[in-house]
Formats: sequence, structure tokens, C-alpha cells
Amino acid sequence: MKLANGTSWQYFTMFCDDGTKIAGAFTATDKNCDVWLSVYGNRTIEMQRYYSLDYFTKLSEGNLRIDGSYFVRDDGKVRLRIRQPNLELMINAKSVIDWKGNAIRYKAGMIDVEWLVPGLRMDAEGVLSVDGERKRLKGLMFHDSVRHNIKPSLDMIVNYNRWVWGIGYTKSYSVLFAEVDYRKRPFRFLCINDSRKTVSSNDSIAQADFEFISPRRMPLGSFDIAHGGHYMRFSGLKPFGLVHGKGLSKLWARLAERKHHYVGRFLCEGEAGEAYLESHKLF
Repeated sequence: MKLANGTSWQYFTMFCDDGTKIAGAFTATDKNCDVWLSVYGNRTIEMQRYYSLDYFTKLSEGNLRIDGSYFVRDDGKVRLRIRQPNLELMINAKSVIDWKGNAIRYKAGMIDVEWLVPGLRMDAEGVLSVDGERKRLKGLMFHDSVRHNIKPSLDMIVNYNRWVWGIGYTKSYSVLFAEVDYRKRPFRFLCINDSRKTVSSNDSIAQADFEFISPRRMPLGSFDIAHGGHYMRFSGLKPFGLVHGKGLSKLWARLAERKHHYVGRFLCEGEAGEAYLESHKLF
């Protein structure tokens, strides 16, 4: 089975009430597909498995099955399962934010990225089974979906520095930011949700440019973001999970010790919570 439109993935990260952090994704290209999972808690689990497209089934837009694992999204709800030998993760999640402006499109030259955020903040429950031991999970989950046609090229090497995005949760706030440091068309995005206000009309959503109040080099142990009187801090960021990739790209990432994923603390308007961040840099 051949896939059009380059690479696509369904991604999730979960902050469990007991402090466990979980991140994973279902990814498909026109050549292969894979499932990866990182769990950090009482025990650490890092798993990534590649499959030929013979194991891939597109159930509907945004919904897929890869061998015995699946991801299904419908009407603000997500059901997912990752099944591997001696390991199974099942999660059911429901969005608690009715955000209509969840589609972000980025185009620059030959680059075309479609970023959907169906789950800015979701209540989630599930079960993680490892070697016969079952653990119940409960907490908050983030989910996004990306489709892009980005390929390695001289243009990318010359003009692209990095892209970084992060999610921060407190009791009242959900904050999502992203920056693409691409010389031909820089891009910044910020979404702030205050759960104490009505969200059905999007009145509590702010999408705008923002300012980093910190040295610009990423990743950092901590940095601040400012916008419209809001000040947010991501701090205590530590590497989390796998260095993803395949072949030379994965070898280079390991040699350069460039971790992609980070977890830490988040502070917004005096409220403290959890943070998750990804930072990808070519050179």
C-alpha cells in the first residue's frame, strides 16, 4: 500500500496523576510505518518498531491500525492501543476543551505541513500491562495529528535551524506553543486556554505571536514565554524517551547526543503544573 502526501502521524502524550509520563505515536510514510512508546515512572519503557506497509490499515481519516495496535479518533474522543510482546497500553480519552481553531497550516516553498490539534486537553484513563503486571492510568492527555512532505535537501540544510513545540498544563491553564526557525519563513504560534472561562465560543483562546524571554538556543533547562501580559515558564527540562529515526539520521542523533523529547515543570499566572517539549535540530 502506497501513501500519498509524505509522512503522517498520530501523536499523544499523557501526564498521569501518579507522576508517570507517557508519549507515543503511530507514524506512516510511503515506505513503511512504525509505532513508538516511551514511559517514564516507576519503570522506564522505550520501544520503537518498524513495519512494512503490509501491516498498515487506514480505517478513516486520522484513524489507523498497525498490526495489533490502533488509533481511533471520533467526536472529541480517542481510543488507542499499543500491543507488543509482553507489553500492552490501552487509553480512552475525551477532550475537555471545545477548541474550533485546531487546524494550523504552514507552507514555505516546497514545505507543506498540516498540523491538527483535536486534543488540546483531554481527560484520560487507561491500563498499562508489562510482563503480566497491570497498572491503571489516569490523568491529562494531549493529542495532535501531523501530515507533511518534508524531505532532506540542500535548502533544508542551508535555511532550516530547528523547530520546537511544547505543551504546559496547570489546574486552570492549557498552553501550546510552536516555533519553526526556517530562514525563508519563520513561524510562531501560541494558544492559551483558561478553563475558568467559557470555551465553547473560543473567547478564552488566544492565538498569537509571542516572545522568548531567554537565550534562544534550544533545548534549555528553562525558558520563559511572554504574550499580552501572560508570562509562562518551562523549567527543569530533562531528556525523556527515545532518540527517534532510522538509519543515518538516527546514528547522527545518537552521536550528537541530541535528544528530542523533554519533560519538566510549567508555571502560568502563579499556577504550577507539568510540561512536555520537543526540539528538533538538524545541525
